[in-house]
Amino acid sequence: ERRIFSVRVSSSGLTIIVEAVSISLDKTNINIVEGKSEILTANLLPHNTTENSLLWSSSNEDVVRVSNGIVSGISIGEADITVTTSNDKTAVCKVTVTEDVDKTASNFKTEYAGILGKTTATVKSSDITDIDDALATYGNLSSGAKDKLTAEKSLLDALKSKAEEIKAAEEADAAATAEANKFKTDNANILAKTTETVASSDLAAIEKALEDYSKLSDAALAKLTNGEKALLDALKTKAEELKAAEEADAAATAEANKFKTDNANILAKTTSTVVSSDIAAIDKAQDDYSKLSDAAKNKLTNGEKSLLDALKTKAEELKEAENVVALYARIAALEAEVATLKTENAALKSELDEYSTKAVYDLNGDKKVTIADVTTLIDVIVNQ
Repeated sequence: ERRIFSVRVSSSGLTIIVEAVSISLDKTNINIVEGKSEILTANLLPHNTTENSLLWSSSNEDVVRVSNGIVSGISIGEADITVTTSNDKTAVCKVTVTEDVDKTASNFKTEYAGILGKTTATVKSSDITDIDDALATYGNLSSGAKDKLTAEKSLLDALKSKAEEIKAAEEADAAATAEANKFKTDNANILAKTTETVASSDLAAIEKALEDYSKLSDAALAKLTNGEKALLDALKTKAEELKAAEEADAAATAEANKFKTDNANILAKTTSTVVSSDIAAIDKAQDDYSKLSDAAKNKLTNGEKSLLDALKTKAEELKEAENVVALYARIAALEAEVATLKTENAALKSELDEYSTKAVYDLNGDKKVTIADVTTLIDVIVNQ
């Protein structure tokens, strides 16, 4: 065996220096759990080497660090630990740092203590982000760490399911609220009506609102808690009643107006201007009036019936007066005619007196009368 040595001279005398010929480590491959340490022992040859100072180094101190042969696992990974003598002899050990699953599991529990402190009874939809973050981290863990967190994983799955269920319910509730609010906004004007303020002209708006209502989801219907449907039904009933009344009123008005138009001439008369010849027109107007509906009669607010009755009375009075006048005229005419006859009779009697004893006439072929007999007959006729 070849040995290298030298002699050093000092005031104390001569010192023999023996350099290392080789160096080796007691392990060439080791596995260390992160956070743990392992000791490497260096062996120098020759054993009587006087230069035994050593330099330790790591190829990746983020993974492994070394100090005087004490190797510490920093993080999961691999690195080479090299030991070097003063005369540059080296030895290498390959170090693999493995996970501390207990520590990983513990760190996981600590990091997500908040969400892991939830239950399906206390979890909220707003926790979904934290749950997803925890599950994503869990997904990146090693199988060994996952094995330490089976209960936590089950809890997170249950929490996510419940939180998503709650979120879906909240979204459905929000959608139902929005749907109900839109219905109320779209039909705000008609929903502000009451049975006292509704009009027949509101029917179209009421029917639109009822149609909109029929299209609402059950969830939206449940949000309408102010009796909107009952109100709309009541408004429709009232509006239809008003419309029917208005239509009946319009029909009555039209009927009354037709009566007034058809009998305008006679209705323009007064007891001062009516004449007996108006009786036929009055009778027709009264007959038309009798055929009117009660509603139409109620529209005749200018005393048309009273006027016609007064006109009829006046016209009949005039007719009766005219008949009397005509009768008196006839009497006067007859009296004049009688006076004429009397005058003619007197003349005739005078003439006949001359012949009263002179002549006899055959009136019937067998009976003989005198002029005196004829005169007597004429007197009887005239007196009658």
